[in-house]
Amino acid sequence: MSTESDQNKLLQKFKNLRKEPQNQVDYLTNAIINIEENLIRNKESYKIQMQKIDQLFRANVNDLNEQINQLKNDLEIQSRHLKQIEKWLKATRGWILIRKYLYKQKYRKWKMELLRTHYHIEDACEEFNKTVFGNEANNPIWKICTNSIVTVQYHTSNNWINEQSWLHYRKQIIESQLSTKNKDEIKCIQHRLHSRKITQQIFNHYSNRESHENNEDYVEQINESKQQDELTKYPYSINHPLHIHEQQLINTFNQIKTVQYLNLIELNEKENDLHSLL
Repeated sequence: MSTESDQNKLLQKFKNLRKEPQNQVDYLTNAIINIEENLIRNKESYKIQMQKIDQLFRANVNDLNEQINQLKNDLEIQSRHLKQIEKWLKATRGWILIRKYLYKQKYRKWKMELLRTHYHIEDACEEFNKTVFGNEANNPIWKICTNSIVTVQYHTSNNWINEQSWLHYRKQIIESQLSTKNKDEIKCIQHRLHSRKITQQIFNHYSNRESHENNEDYVEQINESKQQDELTKYPYSINHPLHIHEQQLINTFNQIKTVQYLNLIELNEKENDLHSLL
C-alpha cells in the first residue's frame, strides 16, 4: 500500500513538474502581452500629449507672431505719424519765421518813425532853445539902462523877415518877462545839462568802443537779446496761435516718440520669447 501511494505521489509530482515549464511559459507570454499592450497605450498617450504640446506650441507661436506683427504695424503707423508731424512742424515754423520777419519789418518801421519824430522834436526844441536862450551877441535886442531896467525893441514885419523867424520876437516877449537873475539861472542850468549830455556821450562812445573791440560777439548777443526782449513785449508774440500750435505739435511728437520707444522694447522681448520657443 505504501508503495502504491508513493508511486502515485511521484506520478503527481512528475505531472506537476511537467506542467511547471508550461505555466512559466504562459506567465511570460502573458507578461509580454501586457508589456506590448502597455507600450501601445504609452505610444498612444505620447502621441496625444505631443499633439497637445504641439497645439500649445503653435498657439503660443501664433500668438507671439500676431503680437509681433501688431507691434510692427503700430511702429510703422507711428513712424508715418511722426513724419507727418515733422512736416507740420516744418511748415508751422516756416510761417512763424515769416511772421517774425514781417513783425521785425513792422517794428523797425515803427521804431524809425518814432526816432524820426523824436529827432524832429529834439531838433525843434534845440532850435527853440538856441533862439530863445541863445547868445545875445548874435541878435542884440536888449537895451540895459543904468538902473538895470530892461526895455524891449519890438520888431516890425520887416524885422521879422530880416531875422528869418518869428521866434526872435517870442524871445523878446519871454525875456522881457524875466529878470536878469532868472535869465542867468536858466542859462546856467542849460549849460550844466549840455555839459552833462556831452560828458555822457563821450563816456558812452569810449565804453562802447572798448566793449566792441574786446567783446564784439558778446555785444551783438546783448543787442540781439535786447531787441528780442523788445519784440516779445509786443502783443501777440508768444501767445499767437502759430506758437500754440507749434507747442502742441511738439508735445504730440514727444508723446508718440515715447510710445514708440516702449513698443520697440516690447517688440524685442516678444522676438526673444519666440526665438527661445523655436
